[in-house]
Amino acid sequence: MINPEVAVPLVVVFVAAAALVQRWMEHRERMAAIAAEAHRPPEDAARQTRLEQAIDTIALETERLGEGQRYLTRLLAERAERDGHAAVRPRSHERVDTPH
Repeated sequence: MINPEVAVPLVVVFVAAAALVQRWMEHRERMAAIAAEAHRPPEDAARQTRLEQAIDTIALETERLGEGQRYLTRLLAERAERDGHAAVRPRSHERVDTPH
């Protein structure tokens, strides 16, 4: 029969070694996945470039819409002043609570 003073440390070492080997294998798999992702096909890079250009275009058009709105608002305010109508403006001393 095996002496318990030898068997217990032997089992602990065996279990620890098995756990270490498993963790090492998982680490290798993760590193391989990261390396594979680093070498993505060139069509992914081209797609990302097109996406960035589309986002830049949307941002530019949104800014143009804002400029047009500011211009139109200024024209309407000037027309209202010229025609003698009081422009409707929010009172600055009132606090407005927004729902967000």
